[in-house]
Amino acid sequence: MLATAERSWLNRAGWLVGEQIVSLPTALYANRRYLAESVSVDALPAGEWAVDESSALLDRSEDRLQSLEGKGAGLATVCGIVAAAIAVAISLDWTGTTVGGRVILVLAAAYSAMSLFTPIVLVGPVRRATVTTATLHRAATSEQPAAYLANEKAQAAANNDRANQRLSNLQAASRNDVRNAVLLFVVWALLILTGIAKT
Repeated sequence: MLATAERSWLNRAGWLVGEQIVSLPTALYANRRYLAESVSVDALPAGEWAVDESSALLDRSEDRLQSLEGKGAGLATVCGIVAAAIAVAISLDWTGTTVGGRVILVLAAAYSAMSLFTPIVLVGPVRRATVTTATLHRAATSEQPAAYLANEKAQAAANNDRANQRLSNLQAASRNDVRNAVLLFVVWALLILTGIAKT
């Protein structure tokens, strides 16, 4: 049985390798395992400052999600260009490449396909937690409407931040995958130029 310190070191090393080599499956696993449940927020104390701060929290959480949405188009463009370049290389030079060169191209194509997952998720509007008219009706019937509304805003902000964490994991995975695809494509091109991967 491994000691706790050794297990901890192995876990960190495993996560690091997973994040760099199999980024998308690692991000999907982390999101499902550690970030699937919504965060429960403790009740805020009644007070004007709590109302103001909860509104600011909600606004900032929505801004962070909007920022992630804005990065989706640029990420999609970069991933699409890399995928297109790899597809052209496969279509034009597949028969003139050795088995090793083909393996590199297939791996590059797999990475470029995985890199497109996050931009596809970010194409549509990202779902946000916010205060709705139903929330306002419930607040109106509560004993302390301002405090009730402050707590609802704080909860919505926490849910938005959790969604932000999940999307950030996917975005980092997409960047890692497109980087891996480019590196493999460059290695393949160098092997072709030097004649090593040519048949």
